[in-house]
Amino acid sequence: MDAFKKILQEQKDYYESLLNNVPADFAIFNTEHRYEFVNTRAFPGQYIREWVIGKTDYEYQELNDSPKNIAEQRRKYFSAALKEQKMVEFEEVTETPDGNNIYYLRRYFPVLNGGHAVDKIISYGIDITDLRHREQEMQNRAGLFRRLVNSMNQLVVIVHKDLTISFANKKWLDEIGVKTYQLTQYFLEGEKGFLEAFAAVINDQEPDPAKDLKVIMESHSGNRLIMAFSIVPFFYTDTEQKSWAVFFTDITEHIRIEEELKKILEKEYKLNQLKSSFVSLVSHELRTPLAVIQSNNDLINQSAERQGLGETPFTKKYTKRIADQIDNMTKMLNDFLVVGKIESKSIRSKPEKVDVRKMLEHLFKEFYSPWKDGRRLVYRFSGNNEPVWIDPIQLKHILTNLIDNAFKYSEEKAAPKVKVTLRTESWSILIADQGIGIPTEDREKMFNAFIRGSNVGDIIGTGVGLMIVKYFMGLNNGTIQLRSTHGKGTIFYLNFKNNIDSPVE
Repeated sequence: MDAFKKILQEQKDYYESLLNNVPADFAIFNTEHRYEFVNTRAFPGQYIREWVIGKTDYEYQELNDSPKNIAEQRRKYFSAALKEQKMVEFEEVTETPDGNNIYYLRRYFPVLNGGHAVDKIISYGIDITDLRHREQEMQNRAGLFRRLVNSMNQLVVIVHKDLTISFANKKWLDEIGVKTYQLTQYFLEGEKGFLEAFAAVINDQEPDPAKDLKVIMESHSGNRLIMAFSIVPFFYTDTEQKSWAVFFTDITEHIRIEEELKKILEKEYKLNQLKSSFVSLVSHELRTPLAVIQSNNDLINQSAERQGLGETPFTKKYTKRIADQIDNMTKMLNDFLVVGKIESKSIRSKPEKVDVRKMLEHLFKEFYSPWKDGRRLVYRFSGNNEPVWIDPIQLKHILTNLIDNAFKYSEEKAAPKVKVTLRTESWSILIADQGIGIPTEDREKMFNAFIRGSNVGDIIGTGVGLMIVKYFMGLNNGTIQLRSTHGKGTIFYLNFKNNIDSPVE
């Protein structure tokens, strides 16, 4: 397992290094438009790269005290990509503190899962500020136009309303091998996407943002080129009728990278599915030998009783040790099964109308009065007793995990305490212990999978319990807060919306 983790980590590091060297702003979003990955080109500072994970563009703009129009524009095109399940391209303009504009050509590329639903959205942006400045200069200084355009590393043509071509830069002629006088027929027989976009622009409309603004061309040497294009109005002289300058940017390499990334994401998805299946299989298979061990442990006690030996200190000590380890192993297997289901997104909330006070009193008395070390949970209720809609199985999992931890990490200390407060609009549970606490440097990552406090020593645990707790809290419209002092104890505060009239959405 360690070797498998090492291989996964090496693959992760390799692909992150690859993305960090992509000559463009690169990010991966979940379907809620929250960042899951950004490369160093998008956010050069390590602190901001770590901070932005899980955040939205709105939160980033708020952090920088910037106008929300950029975030709103991105959300618009992100929603289009999510809805249409197609790549969306748009141009973004931002103003620097010194009053200059920076232009980005951005694309959102949806990645579909096995169910043909959008799983992730890949975003990358290319800085085209220099291009835009050149375009603006061309409009103001027509005399420099040809020398400037002929020096550009892009394909540029001037197209009139009837699709006749009056100019093509040297790059066009060198790359495509089509003479200027042949270009009119070339465009008349061009791709439908280009013709539709051009028709929209000449009628003072925006091209459809849900459609790819690119064409496929063949170079003079026979290579297939994928060219992104932008169209801007153009006047060669003050008296000339309006034409349009079309700028083609070779994105063949970017598309290749996109396809490679898609394959990587698909491979990662399959690996996650394989891992989940493996964990589920192993967990189920291990239940049989555990059941055999448990039954034999019971037989030892029964045999001693039939022979009139009773429960001797020897049998009591060792059969209890066996039973405790079986219990620990069973809990770990259950946690791994839940993690597998979470990763495969197969867990849903199944709310029922629950008498919370009655349910929790039964839970506390059955499992913690006393706990296996003899201590008894201290608990009290306050407030009303109105039933609420919640998933009782997930609520039980949340509480047994937190209370078990409270006992486990406070051995030989005062028993943990639980306070349940039932209010009209919400209800809450506070779980406090006087145990070993959580070091300051560990607190922010305690809800991540396979993370444990650096001070747990030999105390048994998997490091997935709190991750499952937080996931179940989210499914039940709940929030969880953690406060802890190293060496003095820990408090978990759970708060739920009081969904009295309708199930959890």
